[in-house]
Amino acid sequence: MLAACAHPQLMDLSMSREAVEEKLGPADAATRMDDGTTRLVYSMQPMSQQVWWLTFDAAGNLVRKEEVLDRAHFALIKPGVSTQKDVYALFGDCAQKYVFHLSDQTAWMYRFLDDGVFHM
Repeated sequence: MLAACAHPQLMDLSMSREAVEEKLGPADAATRMDDGTTRLVYSMQPMSQQVWWLTFDAAGNLVRKEEVLDRAHFALIKPGVSTQKDVYALFGDCAQKYVFHLSDQTAWMYRFLDDGVFHM
């Protein structure tokens, strides 16, 4: 559970991964990237419209913070190719899941602001 004043946006660049996880708690997902960095995913769903990527360099220091619920990042999902595991690694917990038993499919809904204005 996140502390009341802890938020990914408030983490200072150059903080260690350990310090970030101490303040924010465990990430939804952690992915080791090809360039040696590690991306932690913090979903603020269902109460917020944000998902954050915090990127750490090979030494374990925070080098980038990015809010990723937008059309450009959703385009990383490849229909018919991306698995649920792939989507979770990108966006973490969703706001709601819908199961369509007759077609054996599941839909994950993420709440976000399209163009920073439109509630989607």
